[in-house]
Amino acid sequence: MSGIYMVSAQKPTAVTHSVLGRVTSPTDLNLIICKNSLIEIYKATAEGLKFLKQIAIWGVVDTLNTYRGKHDKKDNLLVITAKYDIIVLTCEMNQNGTLEVVTKSHGCVKDTIPRQSSTHMITIVDNTRNLVAIKCYDGILKTFSLNSDNKQLNLSSLRMIDLNVIDLIFLKNESDSSVLGLLCKEPNNKILVKAYNIDQNIKEISNPIWKKEINDNQAFLIAVPEPYGGIIVVGSQSINYFNLTSNNATIKSPSFLVQGEITNYAMIDSNGQRYLLSNTIGQLFLMILISDDTSNYPKISDIRFEFLGETSIANSITYIDNGVVFIGSKLGDSQLLKLIDTPNENGHYLNILETYTNLGPILDMIVVDIEKQGQGQIITCSGGHKNGSLRIIKSGIGINESANLELPGVKSIWPLKLLDNQSHDHLLLSFFSYTKILAFSGDEFEDVEPEQFDLNNHTLHCSNVINSQILQVTTKCIRLIKDTRLVKEWHPDSDPISVASANNTEILIASRNKLFYFHIKNEDFVLVNSLSLEYEIACLDLCEDKRNFNLCAVGLWGDFSLRLFKVPDLSLITSEVAKVDVIPRSILIEYLDDIPYLFVSFGDGSVISHVISKDLGLIDRRKVVLGTQPTILKKFTSSDSKNIFACSDRPSVISSANQKLVYSSVNLKQVDYMCQLDSKLYPDSLILTSSGTLRIGTMDNLQKLHIRSLHLNETVRRICYQAETKAFGLISYRLDSVTQSVSTLCSNQLVCKNGGLFGLNETTASKSSDLSTFSDIQTIHSFIILDQNTFECLYSVQFMPNEFTLSVISIKFDENYFIVGCAQVNEDEPEPKQGRLVVFKLVDNKLSYVNEVSVKGGPYCMANLNGKLLVGISNQVKLYEFKDGQLSLLTSYSDNVFITNLQCRNDFILIGDIMKSCSVLTYRSDTNQLEQVAKDYTPVWLSSIEIIDDDNFLMCDCFDNVITLKKDSGQSNEEERKTLQNYGCMHIGEQINAFRHGSLGMQQESNELIINHHIQGSILAGTVSGSIILFSQLSNTLFRILNELQNRLAKYIITAGRIRYEKWRDFESERRVESFKNFIDGDLIECYLELTSSEAENLLKDFKIDDLSTGHNGEEFSVNYFNKLVEELSRLH
Repeated sequence: MSGIYMVSAQKPTAVTHSVLGRVTSPTDLNLIICKNSLIEIYKATAEGLKFLKQIAIWGVVDTLNTYRGKHDKKDNLLVITAKYDIIVLTCEMNQNGTLEVVTKSHGCVKDTIPRQSSTHMITIVDNTRNLVAIKCYDGILKTFSLNSDNKQLNLSSLRMIDLNVIDLIFLKNESDSSVLGLLCKEPNNKILVKAYNIDQNIKEISNPIWKKEINDNQAFLIAVPEPYGGIIVVGSQSINYFNLTSNNATIKSPSFLVQGEITNYAMIDSNGQRYLLSNTIGQLFLMILISDDTSNYPKISDIRFEFLGETSIANSITYIDNGVVFIGSKLGDSQLLKLIDTPNENGHYLNILETYTNLGPILDMIVVDIEKQGQGQIITCSGGHKNGSLRIIKSGIGINESANLELPGVKSIWPLKLLDNQSHDHLLLSFFSYTKILAFSGDEFEDVEPEQFDLNNHTLHCSNVINSQILQVTTKCIRLIKDTRLVKEWHPDSDPISVASANNTEILIASRNKLFYFHIKNEDFVLVNSLSLEYEIACLDLCEDKRNFNLCAVGLWGDFSLRLFKVPDLSLITSEVAKVDVIPRSILIEYLDDIPYLFVSFGDGSVISHVISKDLGLIDRRKVVLGTQPTILKKFTSSDSKNIFACSDRPSVISSANQKLVYSSVNLKQVDYMCQLDSKLYPDSLILTSSGTLRIGTMDNLQKLHIRSLHLNETVRRICYQAETKAFGLISYRLDSVTQSVSTLCSNQLVCKNGGLFGLNETTASKSSDLSTFSDIQTIHSFIILDQNTFECLYSVQFMPNEFTLSVISIKFDENYFIVGCAQVNEDEPEPKQGRLVVFKLVDNKLSYVNEVSVKGGPYCMANLNGKLLVGISNQVKLYEFKDGQLSLLTSYSDNVFITNLQCRNDFILIGDIMKSCSVLTYRSDTNQLEQVAKDYTPVWLSSIEIIDDDNFLMCDCFDNVITLKKDSGQSNEEERKTLQNYGCMHIGEQINAFRHGSLGMQQESNELIINHHIQGSILAGTVSGSIILFSQLSNTLFRILNELQNRLAKYIITAGRIRYEKWRDFESERRVESFKNFIDGDLIECYLELTSSEAENLLKDFKIDDLSTGHNGEEFSVNYFNKLVEELSRLH
């Protein structure tokens, strides 16, 4: 292995921050949200949120604020990353009217001496006094002025006597100095809220001007603006309001605090009387400060609370305007809400306007090919608590079906405007030897037989043309129809018409080897030219867009050649042999992103594209394999952009982004034919046919991933798949016994006791005595069986009180079984001391208990080792076989602290230890022993592991780094042979919870792919922030080429914040920092596709690598070479 290619198949989706500001103009109201290292800017409009810009930061955003300097007309963004970079960003419009983000100033807040903060980083802004304060170290407060025009920020450090600071705010006041509100924990464990006067001249924060003790361990602060002023302390037991001037205090202990801790707030009114509060279980409340009207000065006399409704569990709340609220979530989908005055049907005072999909946190996932088409789909265990769900992720575009009709034998379809000039009102359907016409009649179809149409032959083309006429071309004739009249008809001399193409004013047909070109004028069409070719014509197309040329394209049978002819004279412009041994089936000329292309599809499912040059030559040849059967190409428009639909056994859409072709699969098994429909009942729709079924539907946005959500309303921890029984097995938990979730709504609910399965409602003393405490417990764990096709819950099996499900596996012994690992968890024990492995069997959708075996400890992970069950139990690995209907222990191995992960490949076992990194074992059946082969001696806090191949391994640690380890069995030195070498490392900024072998994209098997034999394998990873990342191995040659390209791009691309790329990607943990190595950042590589031709030429000037003067396929280094290379890499995901 030379290196690893790493690229995002899905960017982060979990919202970590959201703020409101006017960053794009003084009049725009902008919502700015952050997703890990991505910042998105939206504009609030009457129609909703309008997306404006996405900003990629080379760092994980730790805090996000807006501020406006004294001389600024609009707000700036203040960003601080987890690696202590400070960035001030401002938005500007360039000459093209495009929004650009400019780095106004930058700096670093990192110190080497102070102790890193024991709590989270806090950034607060005092706009009135132009001061920013940052708490990222215990005992130190960093400050700087907003008025500085320096590009490099200069920070001051203030010492603090309060070391354990929980929260910080700037208080609203009328004095000249800033007043800092602070919540801290004293050495005697008392919780105090304090206030300090601070300015840039002091060196220490030590003498509070006010302080108060509160009886609450978990709390945060809210600054109340003038005229009331003061502090609100929101705790887990009470909510307190304090006025620092009058010593007025109001303390409330609302009952809802018992249900869940308040974690977020948003101020509604500028005077600070109304606030939104959200808690840990996704409830939204209104807090109102009641003023005392009898007082001589503004005074708060009471606090009132109102329940508004249920939302996603919020990580941030932003009140936008006019009752519109954004809920940013890390545990569920983010939401845009509208507060209402009267309750809706659920009794809530809010309506959901829009939902934003979030995959995070991905706790586990599997990659399956249920449809056996060679394309995997990911099923993730996403979210948490009531927002827990499964997400079914496919690479491609979803079709939302509106109607379907069984029509066996239909070959092709054309929508027509017969009675209505505005929308389609009829469908013409062509069969093998006849034609039918259907009229739209309400929401049904009516069979009609207008006499002016030829219904006794196979139709090759039909469309509306100039002067409100209809053109029909069948195998026998060409017909021009006006209203109910046949205007003109033309018949070929002898041979039937074989293929046809037409636009608004032109007709092109073929009859065997003869080509005919007609022109439509008024209520007539005339033969302008004809041409005889040496071979029969297989396919043809007329160019509709005449901006640069007037052409037609023809594909021939005999020599498989592609030819361009000029019209109207049909003079040959260019001819090219397709270099394939199959017949061209479909040919198109189309402009995508203002570039003219010639597309040709073939009988083997491959598609070749050419760019038509200014001198009408065919250049930039590309070949992709989209399916295995003959492919038909059809033009259509989506969101005002032209696209190509490839009808085949693996339907795809060809589009363009940044003047580069993009191939996206469509999530249907087969499409034989496609056309666009725009009727009154089905506007902006597509008609698709397959296997005798006609479907009408709309297409999702042209995106790479299509995500379907299955909301289970409880936390799903692990999932496995059993192909033989067509079922998924998963383990989950919910926080109480009455939650309406997948386990409580399942029709078959059982309880797993020691010794068997019992009905949940069985009340006999012998079976119910241990169940009496179910209503008292907080957490209930379950094993759930779902049908693979419908995702219907077949069985829900509850486990005993305080029994936690930890792992699940589908494994085949003599038959297929599900095994669930669980443990008894007691609050007074640091680790479980007792657990069990429970064996279940599913036959004909009936679940049965087989047996179980007790274990000493928690079975946190399981794996299949060549038909034997491998289990990680606390600090031991145990191997079981299934014999005589029972699990029987074969052998065990102990040399770990705490085993969290197991992976198997052939006879090799990879163990992940939460503290001792990775070790490799092998099982020797002759001695019945597990033996250590090699291990990593560097302490690593592991989160997930995977086996790349027999000698290479991949892992992620808890500090968001990925690491590759190498086992070198060829070393003569035994110590080196038994040591896993750290071969590569890179910081990715998010923690990976699961690695899985598999791919989302179709496997490209064309010999013309330049990445063939230079990239191997595909491992997908799911992260806490909802990202899906792909890892693949690179050949030495391709790695060296991409590494040089990566280095050049890192220096060439100007990113927001001007953070050095190396700083972003360098390995960093609690105790060590190391330069990243042997990883290629695919996200950075794909930035190449966004460059203009001149920018790409500048980037690649004098491109060479030591002894390499050409690419890995022998092609010279050039813009064209790298275009093809990076485009192919982008199709990996």
